[in-house]
Amino acid sequence: MKTGRKQKAWNTTFDGSTIDGLTRRPDGRWRIIGTQKTYTEHDERKAIQRFYKLQGIKKFEGTGLDEDEIKWLELADRNSQSLVDQNAVTAISRGFALVGDSEDAWRKFWAFVAHEIRTRSKHVAEQTGIEEIAYLSSLKPTLKPLAIKEIEKVWDATATCGRQEKKLVVVAWNDFVKKTGIVSIEGITAEKCIAYQSAVRESGVGGKMQSHKFGRVRRILRHLAKQAIAVDSVLKVMPYLQLLAPNGETTSLEPNPISREEFHKMLAASKYPADRAMLLLMLNAALYLQEVVRVKWSKIKNGCFVSHRAKKGKVVRVAVLWKETIDALAEMPKRTDEVFLSEVGTVLKSSGAEKRFRRLRTDAEIPEVTTSMLRDGAITAAGNAGVKVEIYRVLSGHRSGIDDHYIKRNPQAVKPATDAVYAHYFG
Repeated sequence: MKTGRKQKAWNTTFDGSTIDGLTRRPDGRWRIIGTQKTYTEHDERKAIQRFYKLQGIKKFEGTGLDEDEIKWLELADRNSQSLVDQNAVTAISRGFALVGDSEDAWRKFWAFVAHEIRTRSKHVAEQTGIEEIAYLSSLKPTLKPLAIKEIEKVWDATATCGRQEKKLVVVAWNDFVKKTGIVSIEGITAEKCIAYQSAVRESGVGGKMQSHKFGRVRRILRHLAKQAIAVDSVLKVMPYLQLLAPNGETTSLEPNPISREEFHKMLAASKYPADRAMLLLMLNAALYLQEVVRVKWSKIKNGCFVSHRAKKGKVVRVAVLWKETIDALAEMPKRTDEVFLSEVGTVLKSSGAEKRFRRLRTDAEIPEVTTSMLRDGAITAAGNAGVKVEIYRVLSGHRSGIDDHYIKRNPQAVKPATDAVYAHYFG
């Protein structure tokens, strides 16, 4: 007697769940056991939803439920014991209003809960205070207001940006907290945001730095909302934070070059070879402060500085060094490949270089000068002297349209730009 293979009456999903009454045929089609109904659906989750919908319409016909509710009704009815810990039913009822005591109202409620747990599980945990959902045991409620220090901890533990940017965000947030006097997110008001904006503007920082400060404050709170932490509080105060806006007096499109007199005052105030070399190299090679601390001796050869800018996709940058720059570098010891070291011989960080620069401008009695003004001065001087754009773009570390290999083979091609900067500041 010929017999075929025994057909199973269930389907086991990728996550291990068992769907009784639904099987998948060898040709990929889905078949509902006990009927001749088959259908094609490549997405397993959508196929199971369709199965529940078909079964729900048949089982609960005439109940007055719409299709979206019926889609989850079968799941809630068959698996309510495993969906949610029964000890949490009371908490769920408090978090989501249940209107009426009829059987239909109860079924609608469980269908809604099943849908919310599947699509917005963290929101369910936060709104109801459920300590643990059966199949999502890592969910934790955050019903009490977060302390300011807890906000920093969440940011430090979950943010995916670089270490330096993490620190800058925390510094901006602490500055905001200190100047507004808030103790929780709920304490942020429109009046405090306006007062903080005025304090930052009056501190003398440019529009670009103001934009960074305000943006970082908003960023740390938006990150909390993305982590499903204190969502309601963040959404409530976010309109107040939108009041923080820079005054627009100085932007990245408006260069602010250091003057010849200011540069020579700082040069005269430099008491140590490292300070003098740092100033000359920043102006000579149009470097930012965070770039000059990463300069290596291996990148300085034959009177030229050749390196790459990592943030620009490793774009090549070249500078022909002046005699003054070479002499200043020659006075420095070569203990490691890093040119600039701290007082104890370790690699110099941006914060240490910033302290040196502040000391120099204080000694020179020009507190308004910033490190970016040296780079602006170099690029502006080269542009005003009529140097080709392609050449001083190589000096500044931007894409120039010239193949990097040709620039590396002939660094002297950038000499017109560095000569123009030298003529403006030493000529």
